[in-house]
Amino acid sequence: RVEAALSILEDYLEAPHKGKGEESLFVRFAGQAAEEELAGNDAVEFLVDAEPCASALVIYDEAVARYAELFVPQRTARLEIAGTYDAEIHDSWFQSFDWQAFSEEELQLVPVVVALVDSEHVAGDGLVSFSRLLRSGKPVQIVATVPAYQNPGAGVDQDPLQSYRM
Repeated sequence: RVEAALSILEDYLEAPHKGKGEESLFVRFAGQAAEEELAGNDAVEFLVDAEPCASALVIYDEAVARYAELFVPQRTARLEIAGTYDAEIHDSWFQSFDWQAFSEEELQLVPVVVALVDSEHVAGDGLVSFSRLLRSGKPVQIVATVPAYQNPGAGVDQDPLQSYRM
């Protein structure tokens, strides 16, 4: 276990990081249109997608899976060094290791994922993916833009400025 953990960590440290490495990204955005204000910033990545909420979930899942591949050998090595690794307990726990098992410090290393979505889309075709993202409980941020003159929750025959806003 120690040799396997060491090998994984050494491979990670020796691997050349091409382009935008995970370590240099602070925020990953998924949106329906490119945000020009975000272009050219090496700490930010923007993915244009018709379903930002669904894309944000995929982006987050992929990121935490990559980090879990590093955290498992790191934790294994720490337990082995302390002499507290118990195969009966830890083997099955590490097999199901996911973002919910991350420590606060480990979660802070994962880039923030933000879904930028238009409120009309959330109130219509995007409601299912928006709901799935909310139900997932994953720490993915959602920013829904609502024009000041519009209320996507208002009915067709309602004045958008006279009713409660969505």
